[in-house]
Amino acid sequence: MARVHLSILLFSFVSCKVGSAPYNPDIQFSQAWWDTIILRCALQQSSECIIPAPAAIYFPEIVSDTGQSICYDGTTNVICPDVLFPSQDADFVNVPSMRSYTGPVINSVYTNDYTTLDNVRGLVWKSCPEGLSGSTCGVGATTAVSFSVASGLCSNLNAQNSGAGYAGITSWRLPSIYELARMSNVETVSGVDSMNFPGSPTVITFFSSTPYAPNPTTTGWYVQIVNPGFYNELNYGTGPFSVRCVSGPSLFNHSLINNGNGTVTDNRTGLVWQDGAGGGNNTWQGALATCSALGLAGLSWRLPNAHELHSIVDYSGPNPAIDTGVFPGTTAQYYWTSSTNRFNLSFAWAVFFASGLMGGNGKGANLDFRCVSGP
Repeated sequence: MARVHLSILLFSFVSCKVGSAPYNPDIQFSQAWWDTIILRCALQQSSECIIPAPAAIYFPEIVSDTGQSICYDGTTNVICPDVLFPSQDADFVNVPSMRSYTGPVINSVYTNDYTTLDNVRGLVWKSCPEGLSGSTCGVGATTAVSFSVASGLCSNLNAQNSGAGYAGITSWRLPSIYELARMSNVETVSGVDSMNFPGSPTVITFFSSTPYAPNPTTTGWYVQIVNPGFYNELNYGTGPFSVRCVSGPSLFNHSLINNGNGTVTDNRTGLVWQDGAGGGNNTWQGALATCSALGLAGLSWRLPNAHELHSIVDYSGPNPAIDTGVFPGTTAQYYWTSSTNRFNLSFAWAVFFASGLMGGNGKGANLDFRCVSGP
């Protein structure tokens, strides 16, 4: 516990600007959240106040870098930056935020239990998929289940160790499709950061907790990793698929504000978007160049990476799968991302806004696109 004296407690006003990282007290464990706790404590009009000392500041809502570290043209890798294929995913390192994990870490009390911490978002992942165990996830076989029972595999972890929970945690759950997609790595052959999430599961499609709105009881959204292992698709299905479990604050709904200057700010992620239907229709190369040259609202723009564009998908059931109140005119079609699909280098990731699925499309195709800036 930390003792805070009003006589030395200082507060400053924090201004929010377009393109800055979100400063929002509703985001649990963020800097604004801790500041609000301190302020409420001070307003008790006590000469001193006791509050819990934050062990770390996390940003649960912020979008992670995809992990793509190599630039590509239409068919092969090229040196970054490439003037003909400008401002693609790998040109932006740790954008919109870094990838940083610690684990697998053995629990000091329950020595058969291993976890991996997301050092940026504060989520704690069970290091191994369900059915696998050990420091390298080399023991056992993955458990594949239907969507209707997938959440139960994670909630069952809360009763382990005589009720203390797996690794002493009793808040295990199935991750949402946003959480599962953001921890996926589009560059590695395992589809994840393999040092922190070891093992080679026999079933390489993982359920999220996000239901497919037209059939929410039996059908859910998943991420798929295909031979030779690259993260290849985000889609919906009934299974049986594998399960990864997570603990930590759940993501909030979108908080999108039209700035009145042709841009929309997402107050959860800090990203700024072109409003309306987006930037037009072009090949992957053309979309990269158009966004790179955009000067809208005096900001620096780029074609969004796969994780960024996925962050504005609405899985509650609308078609197109986006908030059309702030993005009117959005088509129920594919929109380009700046991320190359490593399974086929002539393909780049694109999001299908009729439903929210995501996969590879040939880079020579003419697809819609929307530019992004920030945070």
